[in-house]
Amino acid sequence: MAIFSSATVQTTTVTNSATKIFTPKSALYADGAYATDVTIINTGSTACHVGIAAVTTTGLLLNPGNQVTIEGYKYAAGASDGDTAGDIYAITSSGTTTVEAGLATVTAVD
Repeated sequence: MAIFSSATVQTTTVTNSATKIFTPKSALYADGAYATDVTIINTGSTACHVGIAAVTTTGLLLNPGNQVTIEGYKYAAGASDGDTAGDIYAITSSGTTTVEAGLATVTAVD
């Protein structure tokens, strides 16, 4: 299980319509700070595809219980201003699942 800062986890129900699962423009983050290295965990019971708005083979398949850390992710954080830069989306083929997304607090080591 990933280690998150508990105050910055964004929990979202993903459906078979494009669903925003992470945004650096959340009020959870201080204006002007940078949101870096995001970990996404599928805590639900249905697979989802991360990084796309339609179910295709080009998205990252995230099965139930799986997680992924996007190292190198870096976007200016702060209050929502309509800017969608840095937003991460997911979608299911059918049904719903729950994902948690937050800033990774531990860097992966080879």
